[in-house]
Amino acid sequence: MTERERIRRNFQLSGVEIRAADDGKITFRGYAAVFNSASVDFGGWREVIEPGAFTATLAAGPRVLLLHNHDANLVLASTDNGTLKLSQDEKGLLVEATFADVSYSSDVATLYREGYLAHMSFAFWIVSRRWDDRGGEMFRVIEEVDMDGGDVSTVAYPAYLGTSGEIRGEILDALRRVADLDPAAAKAAFAELRDGHPLDDATQALLRRAAAALDALVGDDGPPSGDIPSIIDTARDRTLRLHERRMGR
Repeated sequence: MTERERIRRNFQLSGVEIRAADDGKITFRGYAAVFNSASVDFGGWREVIEPGAFTATLAAGPRVLLLHNHDANLVLASTDNGTLKLSQDEKGLLVEATFADVSYSSDVATLYREGYLAHMSFAFWIVSRRWDDRGGEMFRVIEEVDMDGGDVSTVAYPAYLGTSGEIRGEILDALRRVADLDPAAAKAAFAELRDGHPLDDATQALLRRAAAALDALVGDDGPPSGDIPSIIDTARDRTLRLHERRMGR
């Protein structure tokens, strides 16, 4: 995949250290992303970040801010002035920062120490991804990202809000509203595709209509093209974007 797609992902913080230095500065250390940590079930597939996904972007020296709740008015640190350092190891994306000397820095540190905050999020662009079938379960594998102009953020909410049942329900409801598709028929068609059954003309037509409806919902122009597997790959991407939009990401 070559098209850049900007997304946000949340992860539970791992290995968090928050300390007050002798000069009163607050230092922060933790992982903003963990490799091969599977998301919740997005209605038939999950998502993981592949080890090495940050190699190229970190080598290019990206400009990144550390924010609170992705709010540009609440800057905690920046790569521009050296108060934010990002690195990649075998575990994931490591964040090391010295918080700015502002009142809310102390507030954020207190919230983490007392357990009110336990997650981090990062905003980035997908450069490359692929779909893998792992023992009958589909995974969108993020192979490479670009963090230049993005951010890492302290957040209160856990990763991938919403259960798989909620996500499936909102997808089927969208198909019914936009394309007047029967949810049961759409679900059955996707099941036939997933199980590798031969698809008759009517089922293929239904899948194309479903993919076109998802394109319309996320504002992508043009009818779906290519073979059925490639169309469904696109449909999977669209459903992830729909869920992110509903969560306000």
